[in-house]
Amino acid sequence: MAKHGKSKQEIYDYVLTEYLPEKYPFSIDKDMEYLRKHYKWTEKCSDTVPAAMRCFYESHDYESFMRNVFSFECDSDTFGAIAGGVAEEFYHGFGNLNGEEIVREYMDEELGKILFGK
Repeated sequence: MAKHGKSKQEIYDYVLTEYLPEKYPFSIDKDMEYLRKHYKWTEKCSDTVPAAMRCFYESHDYESFMRNVFSFECDSDTFGAIAGGVAEEFYHGFGNLNGEEIVREYMDEELGKILFGK
C-alpha cells in the first residue's frame, strides 16, 4: 500500500480491518503509550503485526519509526522486518540515516565480509 501511494490513514484502516480491536489485544488502535505498558514479546503474528504497524503509524520519518520500535519491549528485529519495509517505502528511504555505515559500526568483521563481500 505504501509503495502505491496510500496514506497512513488508509494503511491504518486496512490493518484495523484485518486485526479487529475486539479480537486482538494489541490491535493498531492501541496507541504507543498503551503498547509500552502492556505489550510483551509474543511469537504470534496476530499480536506482533498490528503493534509493529502502530510503530509506523505514529512515526514521522524512518528514524522516528525505529525509535518507536525500540521504545518498548518487543522482538525488535521482527518488528523492523514487519513494518520497516512499509516505513522505508512510505518515507522513500531512510532519510539521513546511513544504513551501511551503521551496520559496519556495529557488525563484527567476519559478518561484514559476508554481507559486503569485503
